[in-house]
Amino acid sequence: MTPVVYGGTAVEYYTSGSHESSDIDLLCTNPRRLKEVLLEIGFQQEVDFFYHASLPVPIQLREEVEAELDHRNAVINVEGYKVRIITVEQTILDYTHKFVENGANLEPVFVADLIEIYQDELSFEHLLERAKTEFGEPHYHVLRALIAVKAQQYFYDAD
Repeated sequence: MTPVVYGGTAVEYYTSGSHESSDIDLLCTNPRRLKEVLLEIGFQQEVDFFYHASLPVPIQLREEVEAELDHRNAVINVEGYKVRIITVEQTILDYTHKFVENGANLEPVFVADLIEIYQDELSFEHLLERAKTEFGEPHYHVLRALIAVKAQQYFYDAD
């Protein structure tokens, strides 16, 4: 049973807290078992959110999706604990997908910030290829536009 941090919590981590998440988003290799454990240790469930007096934000567990431990996630250390989290690349793809599917929100801002922060570590060619093959043409074009805007800002600001 391995939980994987994703969503707004991943964005918050990767942007060093400049974007705050209102919950802790988790996927898990065995979500039903994690749900049982959370309830056993005193969490209260409301829909797919789990609340506990010792946490300032709820945990959102996607029970209908089992996490796969693969190239889309990595292990980080948080105060001496190993935590599995989706990668920056996967966060960019997920938030591009969220924007394409749901329309205007803050997703493009998060994607642009992640592109700016991690530009030296990302392969934009690989990222765009994954957007096209895994999600489709609209995702590819939205992501390509965001990368172009960030590049233009980068070069404009350098002058």
